[in-house]
Amino acid sequence: MNSEQEKDRTPRRSVVDQYTRQAGKYARSSVHSDARNLADLVQFASLPAGVSVLDVATGTGFTAFAFAEAGHSVMGLDLTSAMLLQARKLAGERGLESIRFVLGRAEVLPFAESSLDAVTCRLSPHHFSDVPRFLAEVRRVLKKGGAVIITDTASPDDSPHMSEWFNRVEVIRDPSHNLNYSPVQWREIAEGAGLQVMNVDYSQRLSHSFSKWVETSGTPQERLEELRNGFTRAPDDVKSFFAIEEQGEEINFAWPVVRMKAVKP
Repeated sequence: MNSEQEKDRTPRRSVVDQYTRQAGKYARSSVHSDARNLADLVQFASLPAGVSVLDVATGTGFTAFAFAEAGHSVMGLDLTSAMLLQARKLAGERGLESIRFVLGRAEVLPFAESSLDAVTCRLSPHHFSDVPRFLAEVRRVLKKGGAVIITDTASPDDSPHMSEWFNRVEVIRDPSHNLNYSPVQWREIAEGAGLQVMNVDYSQRLSHSFSKWVETSGTPQERLEELRNGFTRAPDDVKSFFAIEEQGEEINFAWPVVRMKAVKP
């Protein structure tokens, strides 16, 4: 194995270890399973009826379920077997046995060129080691006119100190976190991959409570004080932008989310 291959494997091991440990928690995550948020995403995607959809980094499957329930032919791909085990279990409970789940990497999609109508990816790219490579792979597997729909937590444009704070607390909470890109960065990466950006939206927020947020990720006890201090001692403009509010022992906050739809010309 050469040094580049080993460098590529290191972040993957971190992601697999994290989500193997926490798969059960993500299967019960109210943020990932939120029905209104998922319905909004299906509407934002506005896909033609009955198309083939690949949900990348499907996790425990909630995005795949939403597009399957909307009448599409869906496959879910994830790097972690434990997450796919949870997804298959939940799909069976919902009567969605037609969804096919595949073990694989976002940066090396195991599908033929021009074989898919649409690709979705929700609340996962901030863990990817190489987002430009991922979108290049998306372009390769999409048919002409096919769409990719991305939604992820996103840093604000033109505010380096807020972006630095956002990514720092995310890494303390979960070291498999890589980077929250900004809306402008998402547009640039998509266009660099040869995709035509149709829509970028930065109006949504995901509301969190600190206690539930760290429980879902399984943040070790020894990191919690540092993480809590990151919120309570944040600059005033950071607290305002991320809606950070202390309520007794609890801290509530809201992460901004980018949604992007792009097509293969």
